[in-house]
Amino acid sequence: MKFNLRTICALTALFAFFATSAVWAQAPTNIYERQKWERNRSAVSIIGGGINGTYIRYATDIANELDDLKGNDMRVLPLIGRGGGQNVLDILFLRGIDMGLTQQDHLAFFKNLDPALYGDIDNRVRYITKLYNSEYHLIARKEVKSFEDLRGKTVNFWRPWSATDIGSQTIFRLIGVDVKPIYIDTAKALEKVKSGEIAATVLLAGAPVPGYAKLPKDSGLHIVPLGPNSLTKEQNSKLLEVYLPTKLTHKQYPNLIPEGQVVESYASGVVLA
Repeated sequence: MKFNLRTICALTALFAFFATSAVWAQAPTNIYERQKWERNRSAVSIIGGGINGTYIRYATDIANELDDLKGNDMRVLPLIGRGGGQNVLDILFLRGIDMGLTQQDHLAFFKNLDPALYGDIDNRVRYITKLYNSEYHLIARKEVKSFEDLRGKTVNFWRPWSATDIGSQTIFRLIGVDVKPIYIDTAKALEKVKSGEIAATVLLAGAPVPGYAKLPKDSGLHIVPLGPNSLTKEQNSKLLEVYLPTKLTHKQYPNLIPEGQVVESYASGVVLA
């Protein structure tokens, strides 16, 4: 995993110190309470995503790098979560959650969603550091050539409040294409796309996505492009205000992208918050 562990180490340790110092300001004398104090004084939790996702891999890697195995100077607890937007809600409201992985555009999403509840979210959630980019992948049958072909059709957004869900809501709104979202797991969604029961399934995740990379050449599916060659100038400009242009490659998806070709897409920065 490519991230600045020195920066993360310093900031996570500092966060853990301030998060626990108020509660554990002075070591108790009772032997049982002192053990609790020792175990909690430098512990910090990081909520990630699903067990097969990229979020939890990064949270686990951070724990592997920072955990003090010989003492209690640093304890990082990676937790399986729902990812993306749900992690923002868990950081804000769920007991025992200190930090989490989320997308850089999510605070603006919640602020626009409910200004009364989330209007001050910038003062309640802090971005510590960027970790990597998540690429937007939309899988459909080959007769679906562009996002415009999905207008009015059913598209799987994976899980409510996930990065995929929020990213999909944002992208389809910005390009002005209305679809009918459903929420099912990726394996089931791919089968429904193959059978024609739904039009497409999406994931906002670090490439290559294992479930997509394993699709055979004869699956009849492909990654639908999203970029200047498949959008109007206005649509593309709106996406550029929020996301980063990127390209998916044959090396990442040898069975979906022919050698020497790329598929345009957009990416969102994943941050530790």
